[in-house]
Amino acid sequence: MPHLAYVLLEKPEDPPWEAVRRELRGPFWRPSSSARNMVRDGDSIAFAYEGGHAAVMLVEESLPPDLMETVAETSLHWPEGREIVPRHKAFLVCRFRQERGLDAIEEALVLGRVVSAVLSGTRALGVSWNNRVVSPPGYFRKTTAGASRKDLPTMLWVNVHGTTGDRGTRMCTAGLSDYDLMEIEADMDLLDRSSLVCLVADFARYLLHSGPVVEDGHTTGSAGTDQRILVRHESSIFIEGATVYRLRKP
Repeated sequence: MPHLAYVLLEKPEDPPWEAVRRELRGPFWRPSSSARNMVRDGDSIAFAYEGGHAAVMLVEESLPPDLMETVAETSLHWPEGREIVPRHKAFLVCRFRQERGLDAIEEALVLGRVVSAVLSGTRALGVSWNNRVVSPPGYFRKTTAGASRKDLPTMLWVNVHGTTGDRGTRMCTAGLSDYDLMEIEADMDLLDRSSLVCLVADFARYLLHSGPVVEDGHTTGSAGTDQRILVRHESSIFIEGATVYRLRKP
């Protein structure tokens, strides 16, 4: 499934496309790294970029309120989003379709640059990435500017949040499955809440960087402590039929 990013708007408006084109201008010796051949078709615009095709489409309605309320409530790095996200009345949906064998990580990095360019000339309220996590525009642009394969923008892509169900409460991720990885569920008694969020986020970052290399029974560390954390491959207590990385005490 291709990644989708939604730029949330208080009212319908197109971004200034010339500003977007300038933002996506690469060095002259790499013409594929510049936006080219922009074509307008109704409320959407498409262009060639980074060996693939990007598209941005204006939708003059809001995203499903129940979904966005849940995403905003659980996006811990942007608590103000709970008040800001419901104000959106339109959005720009951004996508990138690759044609040269990029993996899901590289595809996401390219899409992030497209979204950042759209934000450069748009009065956006925020960005919803795959409707997993929402981020404020300034934070999205700043984080994307320094993003690379070695420094992935994990918090833009993956939601880390506490979840409670009939079978208990755990600190979980939502979004790793978009990169062909298992989600994470961590026992709440491992660490204090703030440290547990950092632990899960760091483990998610490691998985995005290294791939599904953590075997059942391996251990991981908690930053700043000597505590070892046991990693098991177990059935999720929230997602039916899914296997997750469960982090718990040895």
